[in-house]
Amino acid sequence: MSSNTVNVSTTTNQVVITPQSTKTVSVNSGDNTSITVNKGASNTITVSDNVVNTSLTPTTVGINIPPSNGITVTDLRKTITVNQGITSIVNVNTVGPQGPKGDTGPQGPSGSVQDTGSLLITASYSNPNLTFTKGNGDTFNVEIETTPIDTGSFLITASNVGVGDRVYFTKGDGSQFILTIDNVANATSASYILATNVEQPFTSITASNISASGEIISNTLTSSLTENYIWVGNSNNQNTEIPISSLPGYFPFNYGLFAQTGSSTPVTGITAGSLIDGGAGTLSVPANGFQVGDSFRVVMAGVCTFQNNDILAIRINGGKTGTTLLTSTGPITLANATGTRWRMQIDFTVYAIGKTGTASILSAGQFFYTKDASTDFVGVNFSDENNTTFTTTISNKLDITAQFNNTGNSIYSKLFVLNKTF
Repeated sequence: MSSNTVNVSTTTNQVVITPQSTKTVSVNSGDNTSITVNKGASNTITVSDNVVNTSLTPTTVGINIPPSNGITVTDLRKTITVNQGITSIVNVNTVGPQGPKGDTGPQGPSGSVQDTGSLLITASYSNPNLTFTKGNGDTFNVEIETTPIDTGSFLITASNVGVGDRVYFTKGDGSQFILTIDNVANATSASYILATNVEQPFTSITASNISASGEIISNTLTSSLTENYIWVGNSNNQNTEIPISSLPGYFPFNYGLFAQTGSSTPVTGITAGSLIDGGAGTLSVPANGFQVGDSFRVVMAGVCTFQNNDILAIRINGGKTGTTLLTSTGPITLANATGTRWRMQIDFTVYAIGKTGTASILSAGQFFYTKDASTDFVGVNFSDENNTTFTTTISNKLDITAQFNNTGNSIYSKLFVLNKTF
């Protein structure tokens, strides 16, 4: 053993090495070799590698180390048992999946109880104090300052006692003031006023030998009063029904509804166009605005240019959008006319009111113009009753259109007037 090396590869038995006390023994282990080192009392054993490879050891490896030494054990597959010395520190670094969750620990100590004694619980009002109650039962008040309302100027009652033209008002403080109503000294109700105080250009009304000057005229109509009549009475409340037409300045119930104030756009081709332009008034009657017997008249005139044997049709429409046919001229075969004048008149009378199938209106008119060949008038008469598509339950707007079968013709209006005649 000149090199102080013992080769145990050829030794099948256990090798025991006892070094001298002053010598150091180094042991290098080959694979699959078990080494046991028995340390003498005064000898020092140094393990240079400090690594134990258990991959070649099929059984459990036990490692005992002095208390002052440290050891690191790494194993990703096998169970590792670590026996910790009394004063040793063992650090275990885990690698791999997390183990199962441990049992829930005991409940920690309860916190301190919240003191709610200073919190507000309720509030109530008793004039003039607003009282607040806290959680511990204590209360405190906030006084709300109020200013009394003076009701002395408020009206309490009103009465008409004694003199008939005075109203007595009583205020909250007991004082009164009087309101005198003029021109009711001789009246028995507020439905009567003196005729002399009606703002009008006349001071007396004479009808059936009854003079209304200084007498009383009723301004209240009753359900038994005849249409277009008024009540005239005297101070004895004796009323007489007289026609409005007997009053001075009476005018009949016919009046203008619409007047065109410019020329309409010329209609020149096969597309229908309106012969009415803008103006003053209205061309519409509101829903349920017709009455049986209502009558109207249209008068219109303008300028035309016609080609011989072309066709013109003029339609008179009503309805909500002015597209419900009331009557028409029908197809008119034209004669040559160059910038000549034309004229048309149409009359309407409402026969019946109501919805379609019940309402009825008659429309009748004439259209004529002057042709180039002579001064003769050329034209047509037309009339129709519409009792199928006409209705008075919706608004009705009047429109009049013209349409040719060919280009090269022209017609427009310069005059259009709509009147109510009855």
